[in-house]
Amino acid sequence: MTDPISNQPVDHEFKIQSLDLLDQSMIKVRNCFRQLSEDQIWWTPFSSSNSIGNLVLHCCGNLRQWGVNGVLQIPDDRQRDGEFDTATHNKKTELLELCDMTIDDARQAINPLTESELMSTRHIQGFDVTVLQAVLHTTTHFVGHTHQIILLARQQLKDRYEFSWQPGSDQDSLPI
Repeated sequence: MTDPISNQPVDHEFKIQSLDLLDQSMIKVRNCFRQLSEDQIWWTPFSSSNSIGNLVLHCCGNLRQWGVNGVLQIPDDRQRDGEFDTATHNKKTELLELCDMTIDDARQAINPLTESELMSTRHIQGFDVTVLQAVLHTTTHFVGHTHQIILLARQQLKDRYEFSWQPGSDQDSLPI
């Protein structure tokens, strides 16, 4: 079956669109990081809330568990609770490098998948899912937390927040 717009097989289009969601999320995350200080990356609006730094660690942990190790069926040693540690603060550059590396690894795991591999099953984080479900889960998870990151940035910057895309601009990224 082919996609009527791209004239590509649906499995190919699914992989391209999934990875594009991660790329678009990173444009938005980088835009927030560009505007925030190191301290603001770790700011929380209240004590039981997550910081932008924690959300980035969490997104990378989930993407590695579901979209890399889960897809490739390799052991995963994710320490999920550590993603929400409030004592350790990675630098902004370290967080962005972790995102880039994790997305690159996901790209390497997802790109070569065939239609039959997308429909094969995996046991990830206690769930039996198809590889397609795992990819869909982790990319939408990343996108959802990206919007939380934007909200936390906007709460701190208020009217000074600069969007990564404006209507009528010639930027290639999609709107927020």
